[in-house]
Amino acid sequence: MVTEHHLPFGLGHTPSYVTTSGWVFHTIQAPFKKDKDGNPTLGTRGRILLATRKNSFTISEKIHHHSDLYQTATWNLSAGEFISLIHITGVYLSPDNKVPTSGIKDLYTTLNSNFHTPSPHSPQVLHCHHYHILTGDFNSWVDMEHEEHLANHLGFPHIPIRVGDPHPRRQPQDCVPSSASTTTHAHTRGRLLVDFLNHHTLIIANDRFLPSPSDSTHENQKKHPPFSSHHPTTMYDTIVDYFIVSKIITPDITQCTTHSNSWHSLPPIHPIRVIAEKPGQRYPVRTDHNLISISLVLPSHPPLGSSHFSDEQRPVRQAYHSWKLKYGNTQISLKEDLDLNASSILPTLKDILDNTKNLSPQARANKACKLVGSVLHESASSVLSSPNFQPQHTHSRQPPPATFTHPPGHKHTILPPTQKHCTPIFKS
Repeated sequence: MVTEHHLPFGLGHTPSYVTTSGWVFHTIQAPFKKDKDGNPTLGTRGRILLATRKNSFTISEKIHHHSDLYQTATWNLSAGEFISLIHITGVYLSPDNKVPTSGIKDLYTTLNSNFHTPSPHSPQVLHCHHYHILTGDFNSWVDMEHEEHLANHLGFPHIPIRVGDPHPRRQPQDCVPSSASTTTHAHTRGRLLVDFLNHHTLIIANDRFLPSPSDSTHENQKKHPPFSSHHPTTMYDTIVDYFIVSKIITPDITQCTTHSNSWHSLPPIHPIRVIAEKPGQRYPVRTDHNLISISLVLPSHPPLGSSHFSDEQRPVRQAYHSWKLKYGNTQISLKEDLDLNASSILPTLKDILDNTKNLSPQARANKACKLVGSVLHESASSVLSSPNFQPQHTHSRQPPPATFTHPPGHKHTILPPTQKHCTPIFKS
């Protein structure tokens, strides 16, 4: 997803240099700006674009807003390799203070009415039927304010704390503005965005599902200091670009990353005509926004002719709190428990493998796998515990029992893994 692309072509056109690389553009253009006399100019504001791999999906498109000050559109992706339906809504909201409050409220009302609410996970089906992601340049400041609905969030899935922007001058204003207001600021737009999230149990994924500091995404920030305490999406140390999702899909998010100082990676725009070269002359940068990305684990269809079952036909799979392995002495405890349980089954396992007279090779393999699997499940249940059947688990944001800590960066993953593919979605 790209916002403010300023490409000269419109809906339905993909340049040849893009198609030869295997991609297709789905472009939404903004109306041309008008000069002080009301005449159209050659410039536009905003514009949003979705790029997909060629022949990867059947795509339908719905444009919600197409004004000079804001644009929104939703693309529905189906009939691809993934079982679930994917919906991506692109948003561009102008930083212009002339954007009226009523217009922004209408924008969020429209986004809500067109949002596809996902179905919760269950022990039988470990994925949602719909995945809807809203992303774009909202030009809104939400600071470190957290979604109010998370205060009453109980149980699984665990939702990590969002880091956010700690700068005191970039906080959303205290109250929701009146619809009669004809101007807005990033503070005002931030309050309207948080109000939208709270009403519809949505969350901002930015700064929540972060990779470790050793991850390669931090390399650009090391090359171009200073290193911010938060993860700005612009070169001005602000956060205005967001990924917004339902809290229900958080178990399937593997990471949501701001690629720090990635705006440095693109070469500057060279002028069409250079009248005079001056020593140290600098050309305008291509973008002042960083690339942000979100990755999800999604279930895929088995290959044609495969004997594998779909997720709806699979036997019940047990999920475990595998994030605990990162903290404390959990790995040591799990290993000790596995060693103890494994030693208790060794005689039985040896008898199975040695019984070549009464059992076929396949029967021996099946019995051995079942025995080993029971040991793995027993140790995982004892040390890690499971989110599937835990009515006593009252609050996902509270620290787990015993020695486990609950730092604001971990997340649930589901084990054992099913046939799933990871798909990244990018926004710059």
